[in-house]
Amino acid sequence: FIDPKFPEQWTPYIHESIKEWNMAFEKAGLHGALKSSAYPENNPEFTPADIRYSCIRYNLSPAERIVDSKWCDPATGEILGTGIIVNHGIAEYIKKNLMLQTGAGNPDSRLMKIDSTLFGKALKSTMLRHIGHCLGLSDNMAGSYAFPVDSLANAAFTQKWGISASVMDELPFNFIGYSSELACNGVIMIQDTPGIYDINAISWMYGGKTANQSELFYGKRQSPSYFYDPRAMSFDLGNNTVESVKKGFDGLEAVVAQINGWIDNDDVDYNFRNGLQEVILLQAYEYIKQVFVNIGGIHINPK
Repeated sequence: FIDPKFPEQWTPYIHESIKEWNMAFEKAGLHGALKSSAYPENNPEFTPADIRYSCIRYNLSPAERIVDSKWCDPATGEILGTGIIVNHGIAEYIKKNLMLQTGAGNPDSRLMKIDSTLFGKALKSTMLRHIGHCLGLSDNMAGSYAFPVDSLANAAFTQKWGISASVMDELPFNFIGYSSELACNGVIMIQDTPGIYDINAISWMYGGKTANQSELFYGKRQSPSYFYDPRAMSFDLGNNTVESVKKGFDGLEAVVAQINGWIDNDDVDYNFRNGLQEVILLQAYEYIKQVFVNIGGIHINPK
């Protein structure tokens, strides 16, 4: 059930982010498994706090994150109910990251007032992982490692496969395909559908069907304080971190050099730029972190 308090332009993409998972359930033999609707108006028993009702709630908070939770039967593991809270500040998070990660190659990402369709796709992409949690999936931090770096700047490849084998990875936007003005038309910028790993994981969990493909490699989430496996990092793309990070820094350098010209007329009080400085540093840190774990790192292969 979807909170009616969501901004009107957000609501269709919230619904779409739920229904996108039905393609995975169809492979498991379950058609139309997930449905979404507004809060019921004529049900006096309904409350979003009741675990019998799985709800996506809107929170008028500046926090730049989405939070999910689920309640399970301790005896069987059955998921009894789930909940997702979407803070209003997620819009600011999306705007900043679109600008820093894809602004070098996409003029639409350079605006403080983002096009509603572009924002909607980014919101949908961000929602997909949280819905996956509610369906019983764990984070797969190696999802993005499945694809070659060069393929992420290829229109035909990204249109077929997206930018990661799994939305359960903590994904950035396509900073490889949009690292310069030479960005190819048709390259997918945002992963807004479940990947091949996700489809097969749901098929196995709910339908008992298996697959054996390299795209189905699983990488467990590592500690936020230390990292071992360069294949299972947050906010990375492609199977060669040195090569992908070079693209990332090329794009970030281009954005920082030009950003004042893009937003000067809209950010007259410098409020947006004040908040952006920290995000630029964090983006650079993410890139560096992805590379230095290669030095002395190890590969961890779960059975």
